[in-house]
Amino acid sequence: MGRRGGSGQGQGGQGQGVQQVKGKRRRRKRVDFETPLESLQNLMEALRSERGGRGALGLLRGTAAWVRVGNKTSFCLGRCCVGRFMPSWDSALQEAVDRIDPLVPTPNEDDEDVHWYRLSLEEAFFLLHCLRCLELRDLGSTQECPALSSRDCWSRFLRLQPTFLKTYVCYQHFRAEGYIVKSGIYYGCTHVLYKSHPTVNHSEYCVLAILQDRDKVADKVDADDVAKEEDFVPYEDLQSLVRVSVNVKKKLVLLYVFCPPAGEGPDQLDVDVLQSVEVDEFVVSRWLPGSAPEG
Repeated sequence: MGRRGGSGQGQGGQGQGVQQVKGKRRRRKRVDFETPLESLQNLMEALRSERGGRGALGLLRGTAAWVRVGNKTSFCLGRCCVGRFMPSWDSALQEAVDRIDPLVPTPNEDDEDVHWYRLSLEEAFFLLHCLRCLELRDLGSTQECPALSSRDCWSRFLRLQPTFLKTYVCYQHFRAEGYIVKSGIYYGCTHVLYKSHPTVNHSEYCVLAILQDRDKVADKVDADDVAKEEDFVPYEDLQSLVRVSVNVKKKLVLLYVFCPPAGEGPDQLDVDVLQSVEVDEFVVSRWLPGSAPEG
């Protein structure tokens, strides 16, 4: 992608905000965690070591992917804040894994060395396409369908989630920038960004991803036309987001995603479009009357 200008809680997971030290409890400090990029490196190595070095196996069901991992990978998923730890078992998922990979011993329901995680579509595609450490299959056709390629997953995810193009570009962009990226649904935005692990640091940014047709924007600039209202965020929504961001002590970032013409629709774009997508960031701040200069 180019650039234009300007939470799992398993054993060893992210939900444990304290540690036991000689019988006493102490808060975790920032020095207890690696940087987000270092955590991603450790996660990639752990996922690739699953199933005897054949990589982790994920099952696509609905609008999420489910993956079964061991203790080490569970710890790394928690450090990276990737996926959500699922404390209960699902017999359908376990039976599907047994059919796909009968060489892997079937664990008991009380086995503490095996954990299930639920990944969002953005997280699953990032692990499969960028880190290349996840093998993904469709739960509905596990007996005969081979592992899904990046191209297959891209087309499926666009059909499952119409906004997948902009949400994934936003996720990949800020992960590459060294942030921990979490869903921003609680704040009415696309994602929230952390500079370090959420147990030791609050998120600093709310991000709203806005998809733009690159050619249409260029035509408007060249022709000096008035932009259509649907191409931009309504000012009422923008004002609401700014107020929410200020109240929770975060900065609002507008991430414009410029992509080639989508033809009949965004779901017609191929995965190769990621090579030509460009992004532009704008930090929006709230204007206060007291901050106006005198004179």
